[in-house]
Amino acid sequence: DHYMKSMALACRARGWRPVVLSYWRLDWYEWKDLDAAIRTIHSNYPLAPLFIVAHSASAHLLVQYLAAVGKNTPVVSAVTISGCLDLARAYDFVKHTKNRTYRSVFARGMRRCIRRHYAHDPTLISSEQRQRRAARLLKIKCGADIMYDRHVASL
Repeated sequence: DHYMKSMALACRARGWRPVVLSYWRLDWYEWKDLDAAIRTIHSNYPLAPLFIVAHSASAHLLVQYLAAVGKNTPVVSAVTISGCLDLARAYDFVKHTKNRTYRSVFARGMRRCIRRHYAHDPTLISSEQRQRRAARLLKIKCGADIMYDRHVASL
């Protein structure tokens, strides 16, 4: 994502150490990956202040994380940009106001997240079971909202 690279380069130019966690799964309220990244960075650089900027779905995860851990975080400051707090409503907006190309990019991103989720879902015992479940969802030819609904229903 070019905007993350641009922001990281701007931070680096100011002498900061940017770190990018560009990964979100379809567990809409699951912030443990973010927590693990924050704890790792803090343990490696305990004196460095941690500032976080999150965009879109990551902004939603950041808000969930901060709400859950409260003052027990090493994060000094946080900024959310275009936080997607409700995926279904966000997709409905995209479906009715954006062009076909944007909708296609959105759906492709959703398919990528579905593949990633099922590749690492610890509740599915075998890789064969993971592949079957992901394949079933990826066959859906309709929008990302339907894919997401069926993903949630399959959990």
